[in-house]
Amino acid sequence: MFKPGIEKVEGSGRKKGVPNKASLKMLDQLIAKNINPIEKVLALLESPTMSESKKLDAWIKILSYCYPTLKAIEVSGQDGTVIGVTPDNVALLCKIAREEALANMKDKETG
Repeated sequence: MFKPGIEKVEGSGRKKGVPNKASLKMLDQLIAKNINPIEKVLALLESPTMSESKKLDAWIKILSYCYPTLKAIEVSGQDGTVIGVTPDNVALLCKIAREEALANMKDKETG
């Protein structure tokens, strides 16, 4: 059991790639009952009784598992001062943020 201040013993803990026992048990129960959770969620989302706002909330939660969450990027001018967002400069800031994100992706691919 974990105790603050005590180092991890080499070789202790669950080995990499070994699934959690509780997760395996739940999966076995779903398989035994021939239940596919993804199909169930999609059926709920297609249900006419579910409100549009609840459907939207569900889709947002599902998408968080499909796409990475983007972090905020602070944009500064040449003198280092932060550029505020106004209706006039939104397009420019989006272009700068996109270029910076692409540059970061290329750095990760090559580095």
